[in-house]
This record gives sequence, structure tokens and C-alpha cells, in this order.
Amino acid sequence: MKVLENSITRRDFLKVSGSVAACSQIQPASAQQWLAQVGKAGSKPDMAGPDTKIIRSVCLMCHSGCGIQCTIQNGELTKIDGNPYHPNCYDYVSKNDIVEESDLDGGLTGKDVGTLCAKGQAGIYALYSPARLKHPMKRVGPRGSGKWKTISWEQALTEITEGGMLFKDVPGEETRQVEGFKAILNNDKPIGPEDSDYMDEAPPGGYGPKRNQFVWAHGRNEQSPLTPRFVAGAAGVPNMLNHCDRCAGTFYNVVEHSLNVPPYEIGAYADYEYTTFLISVGSNITHADYPGQTRARYLQKFAKRTGPDSKGFKHVIVDPWLSPAAAKALQSGKGEWIPLKPSTDAFFLLGMLRWMIDNKGYKADFLALPNEQAAKKTGRRNWTDMTYLVRTAEPKLYLSGKDAGLGQADYVVLVNGKPTLFHEVDGPADLDAEVEIKGEKFKTVFRMLRERAHEKTIEECEKICDIPAGTIARLSKEFSSAKRPVIEMFRGPIQQSNGWWNGQALITLNILMDSIDRKGGYIPGHKAYSGSVGGPSRKAAGVSIDRHKDKYQGKKATSTRPWYPLAVRTVTSEFFSSVKQGYPYKIKAYLNYYNDPAYTTPFNQSVIEAMLDVKAIPLTVSIDAYMGETTLLCDYVLPDTEYLERFGGFKTYPPVKTQVQGLRQPVIGTLDPKTKSYRGIHPDVQTADDTLIQLAIRCGLPGFGKDGGGPGKDLFTSWQFWNEYYKNGDFKGEPGLDPDSRLVKLGGKFENPGKQYDAKGEYTRFPGGRQVRGMYVYAANVAANKNSMTGKYYDGLPQYRMIIDCKENELDPAIWKEYPFQLHTHKDAWHTQTRTMNNLWLAAIKPQNFAEINPVDAQKMGVVTGDWVKVKSPSSTHISYVETSMGDGWYKMQVRVTSRIRPGVFSVSNSYGRWGAGGKAWAADGKPQFYDKRIAAGFSVNPLYMADPVLKDRGMLDPVGGGTQSYGTPLRVEKV
Repeated sequence: MKVLENSITRRDFLKVSGSVAACSQIQPASAQQWLAQVGKAGSKPDMAGPDTKIIRSVCLMCHSGCGIQCTIQNGELTKIDGNPYHPNCYDYVSKNDIVEESDLDGGLTGKDVGTLCAKGQAGIYALYSPARLKHPMKRVGPRGSGKWKTISWEQALTEITEGGMLFKDVPGEETRQVEGFKAILNNDKPIGPEDSDYMDEAPPGGYGPKRNQFVWAHGRNEQSPLTPRFVAGAAGVPNMLNHCDRCAGTFYNVVEHSLNVPPYEIGAYADYEYTTFLISVGSNITHADYPGQTRARYLQKFAKRTGPDSKGFKHVIVDPWLSPAAAKALQSGKGEWIPLKPSTDAFFLLGMLRWMIDNKGYKADFLALPNEQAAKKTGRRNWTDMTYLVRTAEPKLYLSGKDAGLGQADYVVLVNGKPTLFHEVDGPADLDAEVEIKGEKFKTVFRMLRERAHEKTIEECEKICDIPAGTIARLSKEFSSAKRPVIEMFRGPIQQSNGWWNGQALITLNILMDSIDRKGGYIPGHKAYSGSVGGPSRKAAGVSIDRHKDKYQGKKATSTRPWYPLAVRTVTSEFFSSVKQGYPYKIKAYLNYYNDPAYTTPFNQSVIEAMLDVKAIPLTVSIDAYMGETTLLCDYVLPDTEYLERFGGFKTYPPVKTQVQGLRQPVIGTLDPKTKSYRGIHPDVQTADDTLIQLAIRCGLPGFGKDGGGPGKDLFTSWQFWNEYYKNGDFKGEPGLDPDSRLVKLGGKFENPGKQYDAKGEYTRFPGGRQVRGMYVYAANVAANKNSMTGKYYDGLPQYRMIIDCKENELDPAIWKEYPFQLHTHKDAWHTQTRTMNNLWLAAIKPQNFAEINPVDAQKMGVVTGDWVKVKSPSSTHISYVETSMGDGWYKMQVRVTSRIRPGVFSVSNSYGRWGAGGKAWAADGKPQFYDKRIAAGFSVNPLYMADPVLKDRGMLDPVGGGTQSYGTPLRVEKV
């Protein structure tokens, strides 16, 4: 049996793995047979042979960007290891500034072996999966009917670009005229009343050109910069939507503001090797977060075992769910678990702030520094805005030198009570102070923060958080007295409607302790090595369809739907709801890439309804490797390669502290030596890059085709683009994708992993970033903007709030009487949203998930593990595609009774309950296509999320960062 054969059967393929032997009734290798294959490292099979080679690339089974080392035997991929040259996978020091091949013994039988998680190793199944799409397809029934026919690439690209009566054979659409990409993207006339019923809400310059009626949305897009070159540069539209509102957009936004770092989309975490006291709030560090295996290794290896302070290290996990990290902390005796009530994070964090301020548990000498020269005099490289004066009347902005009558300066401070331009101070300024100037009152940021923290007592905070009295005071004291304390987060406190302010509070705790950029402190990510490709382009103009980065300037006092001027990433959940209203303008085409919002979006019924509506979205196209939940609702499907069959590259995340650019390159398939056209294992499948290039050329868009990269630099294929990219910028002087180059051989460009700290060993080097900078506790940019739904200014400081709607009203307390449970979700280490349950190697680890409830709740309901319950939220509705829907908003689930979840919480892990990607039956050309019920096993929580009480057609979102309310939705749970 040849694994590469296109005629491979599911039964044949399962033979390559003993992990699913029980499912296929094939006997796995015996222990003796396995031992006979163990190589000299004692940890991996020895695959060396005359026809064996390795190719290094970058994983995409999650978003961590880990390097992979792929073993190819006789043209087939047989094993995936971690790339030892990539710092995500291996700890080492190179001889020089840039890593060379000779720095490690990393070959087939080498002793330097990189680590890789289960997801990464299961990439083999993804490559050869029987669920993969092999041809372009067009629907032949109504959207979502599951009826398709295969078509040629020529037909697909022609119809998509040229348009016409594309669905004249579909009942009800016989006369529907569809405008193609070419006409849409070349229409530079302004959007007018014929395109929008909301022209009175447009800014003075209007909504922009009609080409903005094209919308792109992607999921794990790691093909930048080619994809933004197509959307913004070639198409010239501002509508490049992503998945960040569901993931970590608010996290990145608040980190970039508060820590004053460029938008590298990397966030900030603890420097685990030297941290002595770590608090993880809603961060499932050993099972999730980026990069999962690296952070887990640093925590377990350095912080707890081999680090200089490992004996005294303590790890506190604040989470409603006893995560694996919490379990490890308890088991090792090096930490504790604080089972916080969902959505009360603000009260926990501001409670800590109050204790630390009241008990002077902060670095006052650091907080009093107003500028760079004052910081340098104390041996520091950073300072804060804690001494800057802020107007107490709205808009509550920093006092400028001009407004104070002192001269030109962005900020004014007090020195012994005297107003002074901030840059003229060479020492500390007054920290806790206020002053009246020209009849107006101004306060320092520190005083405003202290007053905000005092709005609640610590006892009130603990009661709302439902944690034992004295917990906040005890932890705050330990934290503030630790040698190198860090409090970190990921989705827990951020993926909430109060998420921006929660993140602001958490980062402020680190600022109080002068831990930013510090060795063992709270460290942001840094710039990856990057290249560039020249050539002509257009400039995107007008208002984005989701209104991210757009300020409301309409003639009406308030807007019909929210605008998000402060959301640096997009607010895709809002798009799928507003598109049904044609707000702010109607669209004509939607291109979906590597994206599955119909499955992943909280309150996903709004996405499904929008995708099925041919009037709201006249033309829908999806580029996908599988018939995913969103893809099956589209008009056309263009098959994509798997990540092991494409060119590209990716960065990494902290705690890695050195520069990295991993090279993604095909590990299998063929590259035409003349045309540079690549094909993977399926001959009628091409990379998404190639598809976008062909669409651009057919539409006559700039930046691709003949001289697309500049004079003499043709861009007809993905290879040509990336070959040019890897010759410029940080790769200048290098030979691009030359097979003999260091870049290709090592699978990337890597800075010496040993160059982590500055010469004094006090700060991280923060390569490629803004090392010397001020930190911002106060968000003046937030305070300068109004909520477009209310006309009221946003607050520039953290707030004591739980779940809020789009008008910033908290939920009616009466709702909890009928819906007393709270929804919670978490992630298993072997799953990543939509990329893993259809991987049967991973599905075999835990064939289904359960709804986890506490024994106290189980006893009240009279249920035990394995029993069925039904659950609904105040706004859940029936979704016909979801098998567990009982109608009328009820969904049935099996429970696991466990004390790992706090009482009153209903916790369900992500990635299960699929109905796409091979989870349900579908047909092409009248023939049934591959599906397996194991893919559909388990339960999805997304239909259960509560809709915004004001809008009623989408979930609740953070009004600043645009992040979804992922935790705390009120639920009603009953025994079936």
C-alpha cells in the first residue's frame, strides 16, 4: 500500500498508525517491534535509509508556529518531529549570532531532537486525510443543501470573476444575476444610496468606493504578506476580516497599548525561567496558548526544576476550571488553584490593585519616573504615565503643555506641586496628586487609579468572585513581596465584554511591580525576521464593513449598530449580523479562506443565517482543504493544499526572546522547474496563494502577473512570490528558496537562542522592537472616543464590571433566577478549533467531550456521569445542522461529574460536535462523499451563547477591542 496513492482507502490509511488500531481492528506493532526501531536518542524511531531524507518546515496544526522536521521515505511522509533548530522545539546556544547547520547534530540519526506535540505529529493524517477536497466544486442545490458538482478550475475561476446567471438551474434562483469579482473590484464609483440605507451614518468622506462591497475573511492565515497584498494592495479594499474577535484580538490590542509596543500580534507572557511567583488568570498554560509546547516546557523544566529560583517558585492558577496546569501546580506542591466565578475577573484584579495601593505594595520609585532621562538615572530603560495629569471632566484626556500654558509637550506633571512639562524633569515627579489649573481640576493617573480601586472593598470583591475571604489580600501580599512576580493572562479575562478593561487591570499589576521587559518579568513579543516584495498596488479606502478602526462621524447622534474605532483587529462577529441589515452598506461578494465562523463563532446561528441569505451575500466562495461548516454554506469551493504542501513562513511568541522566521515549504509534491508551479499529492488541488494570484490576474488587479513584483519580477506562482520575499528586507543578500541555502536547509532564519538579555542581564533584548519606551496605565485614546450606540465617552481606566451589552449595561440580575448556571469552555492539548477533530489520530485520544459539572450541582439535578441533560441560554435557538439540537433552543449533552469545575458552572471543551469536515453526509456529482461519525462526536457550545440584549442578533462583544464574551453566559440546565 502506497500512502501517496490518490485511491487510498480509509482502512488502508489507518494501517499507518497504531493509535487508531482499535478503531480499524488492525493490530499495532508489538513492544519488541517498536523497541527495535528506537534510535540512539532513545526517543524516536530510526528512519535512516538509502531513500530517506528530511525537510524542515513550520507546523500549522495550531497557531504556535513550531518548526517541524519531516522524514520522507520513497516520496512519502512517514514521520514528523520537532525541528531542533527552531527555539520553540529545542533549547541550545549557537556559536554565532545566526544559527548555522553545524551548530547542532540535527540530522536523521542526530542526537539533537526537537520536541513536538501530538497535534504536530498528527500532521501526517491531515496530509493524507480521506476527507480532503480534491477538485473545485459548485453547489447545485440551495445553499447549505449539501449538493455539489465538481467543475474545472477554468470554469470555477471564470464564473467567480465574470459572474452571470450562475445558478439558473437551482430552483428559486433561475433569474438571479450575480456580479463577479472583476466587476466589483474595478468599480471605483462611490458607495451611494442604492448601496446603503444608512447614508446619514456615513462619515463626511462617505463609505468609500463600490469595490468595498467585496469582503474577505480568514481564519489561521499564515500566508501574510501575500494575502494582504491581494486584499488591500491588489483589490484595494479595507475588508480583510480575521478570526481575532473570537481568539485574541483584544489581548493583542491592550498589550500593544499598555506596553507601548508595535502591532506584531504576539502579546505578552511571563519569562518563565526566572519568574519566582506566577499568577495565571484564565490561561491554560500546559494545554493551550501559544506556543503551547514551548511554554509548557519552560514552565516545567525551568521554573519548577532547573531554574535558579525553582525551589521557591510558586504558580497560582485563577480559573473556574481545574486546568492541567492547576493540577500540576497542586500535585507538585508549588502552587494553588483559585476557582474564580466566571466573568468576575475585574473584581479579582482590581481587588489586588486596591490591596497593593493601600499597602504600598508597588515600586513607587519606578512609578514616579516621567520620562527617559529620569529612568536612565536610576538604571532603568522604561517609565510610566502614572505621574501624568489627566482632566477630570470629559473628555478625560492628558493635560498637554499647550493647554497648561507651559509650552509644547504631550504631558504635564507636578514636581513638588508645580506644573511642569514632563520632558523637563530629570528625577521623580509627584505620584499621588491633583491640581487646579485655569479653573479645571486635574489628577495624576495614579490618583485616578487609586480612586477607581476604592470603588469596591476587597471584601465585596471576594464575595462577587465567590472565593474565600482573605484570598485577595494574601495573594496580593505574596505577589508584591516576591523577587520576580508576574501575573499573566490569555483568553480567560480578555474574551469577555469587559475584556479590554480586564486586560488593562492585569497589565497594570505588572507595571506596579516594574516587571515589564525584565528578566523573569512580563515580556512582550518581538518582531520576526521579515522580507518584502515590491511592485504596484492600490490603497484601501473608506469604512470597513465591520467598522473596526473607524470612528463614527454620522449625522445622527448615535449609530444603528456599534462602531469600533479602537479595535486594531477586526470584529467579524459583528459583520455577519450587520450584513443581513445591509449595514453600513450592502456587499456583493464574500471570499472565505481557511476559516470556519459558522462553527467557531459564539451565537453562531447569526453566521449561518447570513451565509444562507443570497440577498445579503449574493456570491460566496471558500478556499478550503475540507468541506467545513462554513464552506458547505458557500456557492463555490476551491480546494486548498494542506500546510505541508505550501510556501510561506511564520514568527513565534514569547517566552522565546530571540528573532525567528520559520520557513514553511512543501515537504512532499512536485515543483515544475520551468514554471515554478507546485502540486501536492492531489493533482487537481493548488495552493491558496496560486488561486489568489490567478484571481488577481483575471480581474486585472496590480501586484501580480507580469512584472507584478516590479520590473523583471514576474509573480505568476506562489513560489515566485516567496522566492522574492526571502531575498529582501532581513534576508537581503540571501538566495531566496535555493535548496542549498541555510534558510531552506534549517527551515528558517534563527537568531542565536542564547542572546536573550541585555549586557547587564536585567532586561530582555526585545529584538526588533522599541526597547526604551513609556508604559501607559491610562488609556487616553479610549477615553477620547465615544460609544457610538450611546454617545457617551468610554472610560480610560479599568472598571468593576461583569457582562455588558453594546450600550455597556450589565445584565438584568433577574435573568440569573431562570438561568442560574454559567457557561465555561476550555481546550484539550490535542485540539485546535476546526483542524483536529477531523484528524482521526487525534480524535482517537478522547473520542468525545462531556459537559463537566460539579458534584453539588449533579446531586441537585439527580444526574451521574454519562447521564444526559438539556441546556439552553436566554437566546439559543434551533440549528438544524447540529444533531444535538432538541428544538426551541434546547441542546442535549452528556455530563461528566467532577470536582475540577466549581459549582454553578457548565464547562465544555472546544473542537467537538462537528457537522462539517467529514462529520455529516454530503454528495458531489450525485455520489456520497467521505464522512465518518467519529468526526461529529461530542458537543459544541457555540449555539448556547447569549445574544446581545440590545441587538439580539449576535453575541456580546467588548466595545473597545471587539472580543467575544466567551465565558459566563447564563444557562438553564435540566436532566433529560
